Amino acid sequence: MKKALEFFGLYYPILLAFVSFLFSVTLWFSGNQLEGIFVGIFIFGCIVFGLYVFGYLYMIWWANDSQRRAMRRDDIRDGIVSDEMDMDGMGNFSRFPADDEPKKRIKLTKKKAKTKV
Repeated sequence: MKKALEFFGLYYPILLAFVSFLFSVTLWFSGNQLEGIFVGIFIFGCIVFGLYVFGYLYMIWWANDSQRRAMRRDDIRDGIVSDEMDMDGMGNFSRFPADDEPKKRIKLTKKKAKTKV
């Protein structure tokens, strides 16, 4: 039962297109040619929809996988996976001790220019 569901889940657009083709041919040869053409257009819609869903799911998978690889690469490069104290990722600068002695400030004075008369 599980294999049948997997098969149907994988090939449902192709199965829908085939059933639509059979119905279109039946309508065509029973005298309803215009309706057969309209149902025949449904075949392309089924195939395009299947390709769209496949492409969308592949895009989601690819983006997720590339992001996972990039995060793993960053963790390996940094050498650290995470720090319990560092919540924002910017480094916890408050853990470092403060300087005991404040730095001395140098006062700048302006010298008066001497002018010769």
